[in-house]
Amino acid sequence: MNHFYNPEDKCVYFHCGRNGHRLDSLKRSNKASFCVCEQGYKEDGDWAYYVRSVIVFGEVEIIDDVDMVSHIARKLSYKFTQDEAYIQNEIDRFAKATILLKLKPEHICGKMVQES
Repeated sequence: MNHFYNPEDKCVYFHCGRNGHRLDSLKRSNKASFCVCEQGYKEDGDWAYYVRSVIVFGEVEIIDDVDMVSHIARKLSYKFTQDEAYIQNEIDRFAKATILLKLKPEHICGKMVQES
């Protein structure tokens, strides 16, 4: 699931459709956690990877405002392409069928481990 961290409000955003298990679960409890880790790296001559990860704990708000969906979807798209025409076409086609999940962090922790 692709994510976008918005430094303006310090929240993590995800996009999804308007139906499904994820939304059903969030309607029962909006508490969530999200973990992201990098691919990792190896030191010269070492076989084990060093990996950094971050876990965000918080509450999720479901946002269906099409203007906000379009705004965040555009920012998320810049992670993958700078093609404005492509981005605008995707927003025009899918924004009305998309909602946002806004994870408001309550606690963030991270670590770096060597997988040996």
